[in-house]
Amino acid sequence: MVLKEHSGEAGAESWQKQIQDFEIFNIKGKGARKVWTEFLKGFGLAVYFIGDWDNISEVAQFDLAKYTAAYQKSIATAGAAVQQKGSADGSALFAAIDKVLASSSPDNMKELRNLKDYIVRRSTDFPKLIEHIKANDITEWNRLDKAIDDSYSQGVYVLRQGELEDYIKIQGKGLDQVIEFCQTRFDTWLTDSSVASHRTELLRVLGEIFR
Repeated sequence: MVLKEHSGEAGAESWQKQIQDFEIFNIKGKGARKVWTEFLKGFGLAVYFIGDWDNISEVAQFDLAKYTAAYQKSIATAGAAVQQKGSADGSALFAAIDKVLASSSPDNMKELRNLKDYIVRRSTDFPKLIEHIKANDITEWNRLDKAIDDSYSQGVYVLRQGELEDYIKIQGKGLDQVIEFCQTRFDTWLTDSSVASHRTELLRVLGEIFR
């Protein structure tokens, strides 16, 4: 999540020259985007969200179970991930289960179902899934692609080629690894032809935020 102060200036030659005071938050857990956005906007800040493709449900309906093989593999991976100590998704899952045990209302059941789908999506190999959708269900891909574009006007930017790790070629998750990338490998990345389309998309997103 990116937040910035309104500069109130115009006429800059490019968006790079308009970058002034900004902060980047690494937020975790289902539903955190809306909570943080409402909170920070209360201080008069401009707030933007950049999310991996596992946040596609922020902008469009998507049924991962339709793609059976990828879904089954993701369930197995997600099951191991939520058992890790300190897992925010694991904590959220148990909280949702507790709600259903206390009251199996339609709203509580829907929250649990949505959370389960979200956790499974986080464990999916999105570059492979995206290529599969493009090759076998172009109508579905065009719908998702349009939804991603349309969400730009709301300050929501879902990465259409997978996860940030796929864009900057790091092996694990976490803001620390992104910082290390920026400090030691950014210059090399700028000329890496294997991520040319990823780089173009990120520059477009930054241009939208800092214009």
